[in-house]
Amino acid sequence: MDEQTRQPDQVVIVRDGPVPPALAARVAELAAASPVPVDVVELERNVGLGPALDAGLLACKHDVVARMDADDISLPHRFAVQMPIIESGVDLLGSGLLEFGADPADVTGSRTPPTDPDDIKVRARFADPFNHPTVVYRKAIVRAVGGYTDFALMEDYLLWAKMIVAAPGWRTWPSRWSSTASAPGRTRAGAGSRSCAPRSRSSVGSARSGSPPAASSCATCSCGAATGSSPNGSGGWRTDG
Repeated sequence: MDEQTRQPDQVVIVRDGPVPPALAARVAELAAASPVPVDVVELERNVGLGPALDAGLLACKHDVVARMDADDISLPHRFAVQMPIIESGVDLLGSGLLEFGADPADVTGSRTPPTDPDDIKVRARFADPFNHPTVVYRKAIVRAVGGYTDFALMEDYLLWAKMIVAAPGWRTWPSRWSSTASAPGRTRAGAGSRSCAPRSRSSVGSARSGSPPAASSCATCSCGAATGSSPNGSGGWRTDG
């Protein structure tokens, strides 16, 4: 997060149930050293990724949310690129990503979703049309469609489907703006949203842009994911490869 050229205003970490003392201490250390205010939401028991992300969204104080997993990497320009697109009126934005192995330099593959809204709708009928660790979205829209809910292993797919039905437009960019860990490798992407540094089950952060009508933003990060949302009402969705 320190390397992002456009800083968020808030980071929210959601701890999905008890964690080892060493991990809890590391999260506390990162939160204390962060130049951005950090809120830690500590859930008493493990509730799963979807409900944990919903809890993180409730703690976000701003309108734009960027999401990533704790083992993902967002390139320094991610927020700087994605936020202006969100501020232009887009409701949901994603990007392509690179997968890597034990070291970020060991790139093992890439995932580039469709970028045209019509192609996104077609893909959504058969597969996930967005790379979850790369997305930025408007919190109000996500809350309006019911959030993630408890739909194990497919909570993101369910959310995109609900947003595609509710919003008139979305898109994907082919650029790679962040990174995420995959089994056995990891992925890296980097664009307009912000990444979270914490290493707990789930974390969320929020950032606010400089001047109106710019949108406020909030980023979420979990032991494996990140999300972003922005304030403007409806405007569609898109992916930037």
